[in-house]
Amino acid sequence: MDGLRAIAVLCVVAYHAFPDLLRGGFVGVDVFFVISGYLITRILLNGISQGRFSLGEFYGRRIRRIFPALIAVMSAVLAFSWFWLLPGEFSALGLHVVGGAGFFSNFLLWSEVGYFNVNADLKPLLHLWSLGIEEQFYILWPLVLVLSVRFKFHLPYVFGTLIALSLWTSLYWVVKDPATAFYLPLTRFWELMAGGVLAWHHLANRTEPASTNRKNANFMSLAGVGLLICGVGLIKPSSAFPGVWALLPVIGAFLIIHAGPSAWINRVILSNRALVFIGLISYPLYLWHWPILSLARIVNSEPLTAFPKIGLVGASVLLASLTYQFLEKPIRSSKSPMVPIFFLTASMVLLATAGFACYKWQGFPSRMNVELRPFSTFLPNFQEDGRTGKCWLGSDAKRDAFAAECIDNLNSGARPLVVVWGDSHAARFFPGLKQTVNTGFRLAQWTRDACPPILNYSDEHCIEGNQYILEQIENLKPDVLIVFAAWNRYQGQSPGSFPIAEFQNTLDKLITLGIPKLIVIGPAPQWANDLPGALVRHALNHGRVQVPERTYVGFDESSRRADTVFQTALGTLKGVTYFSALNAMCDTAGCLTTINGRADGLTSWDYGHLTTPGAQFVAEKLLVSVSKDFAKKPVLPTALKEGPSVQGNFDR
Repeated sequence: MDGLRAIAVLCVVAYHAFPDLLRGGFVGVDVFFVISGYLITRILLNGISQGRFSLGEFYGRRIRRIFPALIAVMSAVLAFSWFWLLPGEFSALGLHVVGGAGFFSNFLLWSEVGYFNVNADLKPLLHLWSLGIEEQFYILWPLVLVLSVRFKFHLPYVFGTLIALSLWTSLYWVVKDPATAFYLPLTRFWELMAGGVLAWHHLANRTEPASTNRKNANFMSLAGVGLLICGVGLIKPSSAFPGVWALLPVIGAFLIIHAGPSAWINRVILSNRALVFIGLISYPLYLWHWPILSLARIVNSEPLTAFPKIGLVGASVLLASLTYQFLEKPIRSSKSPMVPIFFLTASMVLLATAGFACYKWQGFPSRMNVELRPFSTFLPNFQEDGRTGKCWLGSDAKRDAFAAECIDNLNSGARPLVVVWGDSHAARFFPGLKQTVNTGFRLAQWTRDACPPILNYSDEHCIEGNQYILEQIENLKPDVLIVFAAWNRYQGQSPGSFPIAEFQNTLDKLITLGIPKLIVIGPAPQWANDLPGALVRHALNHGRVQVPERTYVGFDESSRRADTVFQTALGTLKGVTYFSALNAMCDTAGCLTTINGRADGLTSWDYGHLTTPGAQFVAEKLLVSVSKDFAKKPVLPTALKEGPSVQGNFDR
């Protein structure tokens, strides 16, 4: 069992450290669920059948098992973050500490799911979602078993009904709302109950988890390992998970446990001393590894390379070993169990109180230097002037959900019409364009989260929405069409490529419409973390009280690669003007971070969406590069209609 625990935790750690090498390593959590369900159900059924089961004693044992390492890890994370996290980040962490202490992290993370939610890599306590599901199961499962035995329900029927209900719920939600399927307990309980069924079977037949036939045991163990390998190799983060895919790790773990110690794989490989040791420290290792990787990523402001990751994983193993040896073992072997239970409970309440204080007082902004504080607390009202819900739709909105006001002066044809079509990055460009052109033009905005202006691309909502926008363009016949997206964040035909081929097909269609001026904007500068946080940490790391107005620290090179690909492919395409937002905002010293040197002039508030000042800067550079008269004249100039494509480095 400890060897199987080791395999599970090593898969998870490897996936978190090197996700491209072990894409399905996260299924190790599902293996943990089966193991936990098996062990807990054996404990519960043994106690109930012998008439000595006590809920108080059961939960007391859970406190002594779960609390020590969890308190140590969350306390260390909170203390470290006091010095390194920005107020908004520290406030969010405080709330996650409360969620971890109360074992409802999964519900908290589920409520935070959204397009502009923080990157998962930047949530140091993200991994506590699985602990929340386990503890919620431990609250309900004893009651189910006690009541079933008391009222003499046939346990196989109880197990079968509940597993079927939970699995059906998982299959339903994984299609309807994957985030709900991932985080809610009911969609995961069947995995723990699968282990519970096996425990009941072994106890009912008075057998250990082993087959009396060694040949059958070897076959089951080998089949289980094969299913685990298939799960790790075939499942990837984009898979509809848990759902049907979760059957691979769950059935695999089920078969390995059922095979028992007589199977060769279990007896020789999974009982190896090294694996058993990792299994013994698997719980604190699971708790330590993710905060260490996440906080290093936050502090570094850039993705970590392989060598530092290996060192961080080694540090996690060391901390887990120390936690197990000097914290977990003494508490679990205490001769006076009520004493540690009292102190552990009080410590958890105190920790939750500290976390709530961090959340309530908005991360204690006074921790920050006065000069850096405006940057560290910067959060614009970016949705209002982007016309969220009207002209900037969510990814799952109906194809024709755009408001009538998305086209200025719909019934007036006196002024030239400029249309902006794209994803959320185009939505954030629109306010800057509107301020720049003033009243000289009519503007139309059709933008949708995570939907680039590429026909027949991405999911059905994007495909139908973009087809609707194309129909509007055909009907309105705009004088200028601007298409803009974070092109580097979309997948091309081959892994790691950009969707230039798919986009060229869309351009061919647009060119046939005879639009006088078709402008493609390349990706704006993007960052590994949010820009304000990267700037503040850069200043702190160098002992400064001012942020750099230009920098390449934390710059996401994929935006440059995409810009090069698109500029090469489209720069000489007849009928298309390619404008490089990167060339407009970046030079040898770095990319522009703030227009005026102050926080209210920041060019982005997250990894790359433009603020209104940033969007206005890009719009001004665009209009100057296309036509010097574009922002001044109330009519469309001849140069704009017939001028050649502009490319290369523009005037900064």
